[in-house]
Amino acid sequence: LFGSLGQILKGFYFYSFIESNSYVGIYQDKVNLPMGYNFLPYLFYCSFFLICAFYDKFRVNKSFLLISILIAAFSAMKGSRGEFVTFLLTVFCIYYNERKVSNISLLLKMFLIFIAVFIISEFVSMWRSGGSFIALIEGDNPLVQFIYGMGVSYITLYQSVKISLISGMFEFHYLISQLLITISSVLGVQVYLPGISYSHLASKTANPQLYEQGFGLGGSYLGESYLAMGLIGCFIIPFIVLFLINRLEVFTRYNKTFYFVYYSSLPSVLFIPRETLFYFFPYAVKGIIVVFLFTFYANIKMRRFNNG
Repeated sequence: LFGSLGQILKGFYFYSFIESNSYVGIYQDKVNLPMGYNFLPYLFYCSFFLICAFYDKFRVNKSFLLISILIAAFSAMKGSRGEFVTFLLTVFCIYYNERKVSNISLLLKMFLIFIAVFIISEFVSMWRSGGSFIALIEGDNPLVQFIYGMGVSYITLYQSVKISLISGMFEFHYLISQLLITISSVLGVQVYLPGISYSHLASKTANPQLYEQGFGLGGSYLGESYLAMGLIGCFIIPFIVLFLINRLEVFTRYNKTFYFVYYSSLPSVLFIPRETLFYFFPYAVKGIIVVFLFTFYANIKMRRFNNG
């Protein structure tokens, strides 16, 4: 309940900020969130995945899933589509892992999901740029605009090719940039981000002036793969990622704690095409900590119950 309320309040807070300032202002450290605004939304996601992990019937409870999706939709009010879209896709993964459907039916549903994602993406993109939804429909073809907007992803990948040609050497450390950033953040060590993070390096080399103002291209694990291993890396790394996702999903059927860690990390895994390869690492660590605390609390309650 507190997590759901926090998610809704945070959504309205960002909506108010963007309306009075700008979307980019969020990433220029101009927004100061009240205490607890970051914790409460995580509490919502944490509660959702714990319920799905330990209460099987809720995985296919359409009312529960729909309400959760509607609450998560408030995250899009900060102008960012990734958080909500990846959560939406994760919910579909949870549901259809419990329901048996034919391949044709699944393909049809995937097409409908793509349409839903397309509409949501265009609506959020239109709103954060100060546009009009009517103008969006009456102007250029929305589908063309959607594909055109994906061009940023291609620019991000192009920058890796450009940087590789200039340096003439492989940069393996960019593959573990998220690990380096997380560890340095925990230890309080200041680092030069373009030196270890490909997303910062790509943005800085593409346009140093805009980078200094807080603008950026975002990341790309394909870009990191190209810098680390060349063209072959763009085939090997995605193959390894897909193989591991497929194999690890099997273990969720037998272990509830692993189910929680896997699915609570899955939204961040689904986002790595526009982020760093180990973008999921902090989320996996949080999931492990939550599982440890939850198990510890459950054991204490069980001991008290047994002792009467």
